[in-house]
Amino acid sequence: MTVHDIRKRVSQLMPPGAPMRGFIPTLNAVIRRCWNRGMWNYFKASHQFQFPASYSTGTVLATNASGNITGTSTVWTSAMSNRKIRFANESEEYIFTYASGATATITPSYLGTTGSGKSYVIYDYEDILTPAVLRYWIDRVLRCWDLTRQVELVPITADDMKLKDILNSTTGYPAYYSIFGVSTSGSDEGWRFMVWPAPVSATTILVQGYTRWSSAGSTDTTGLGLDGIRDTISVPDSWDELLALGVYAHFLEQWERDKGVTFQERYAGTARRQFNELLEILWSNQEPMADFAVEPMPRTDGEADFLVRTNRYDIITET
Repeated sequence: MTVHDIRKRVSQLMPPGAPMRGFIPTLNAVIRRCWNRGMWNYFKASHQFQFPASYSTGTVLATNASGNITGTSTVWTSAMSNRKIRFANESEEYIFTYASGATATITPSYLGTTGSGKSYVIYDYEDILTPAVLRYWIDRVLRCWDLTRQVELVPITADDMKLKDILNSTTGYPAYYSIFGVSTSGSDEGWRFMVWPAPVSATTILVQGYTRWSSAGSTDTTGLGLDGIRDTISVPDSWDELLALGVYAHFLEQWERDKGVTFQERYAGTARRQFNELLEILWSNQEPMADFAVEPMPRTDGEADFLVRTNRYDIITET
C-alpha cells in the first residue's frame, strides 16, 4: 500500500476544490486509530534469541588493577568474547575478551585481590536488539517462553533486573526477562533484551510480540503532499479503503466547517460512522476482504452519499 494511492483515492471522494491540509499527520492518526482497535493478526510476530551455555572449567589467576587473566585447565574459545565473566564470591561483572585457550583480557581491569585458583563463570544473558528485531517488542510483548525448558518467563523492569544481577546467583535457569534501553538521534541503538539468571545450559528463548504500526513520513517541499514522501506503509492490504475513508471523513469535516455548512446538511458524521463500521467488520473478520470499495451514490439534489460495499455487508449512508 502506498501513501500516493491513498491520497489519490481520498481526492476522488472529496468535493471538487476541497483542500486536504495536513494529509500525512491525518493519515498517521487514522492508521493509529485502526491499529489501536485491538490485536490484529497482521501485526503479531515472533523472534528467537539463542543463549550459550555458561562455562566455568578450571581456575583463573587475576591481578588487581590488571586487565589480563590466565587460566589453568581452561579451554576458552573465541566465541566467548564479549560475554560476561564473574569470579566466585565477588559482585563485580567484567567483559571477557578471548586471547587463547588459557589467556584473556577483562574490562574493566580486575578490582579484586590478586590471587590464583579463583573459580569463575563466563556467561551471557543479553542480546542487543537491531532495528529489525526491535520493532517487534517495543510496543507490546505478548509472551516470553523458554523453549528449552518449556517455561514462561516473567517480565520485570530494568531496575529490578539490575537488582537481581547483584543479589542472585549468576547462572541458573532463566525466570525473568526485561527489554530496556534508549533511542538517541531518532535511532533504535542501545535497546537490549535480557534474561535472568543467565542460562547455565544452551537456551532458546521465544518472544512473541505485537509490532509497531508503520507511519507515513514526509519531507514535502511542494505543499501538495506529494513530494519527498516515504511512500510505502506496512499495514494489512484490507485497510486500503478503510484508511481512505477515515482520512476522507476528517477532511470532509474540515471542509464543511470552513464552508459554514449547517449541522443538518453535514455528511462528515455519516462518513465517520461508515469508517467505524468498516473497521469493526475488518476487525471481526481478521482477514483480507475481497471486492469491497467506497462507491459514490448520486443523490437527487446533485450531491453524493457513499456506499461501502463489501463481500458480506452493505453499509449505506444515512440520509
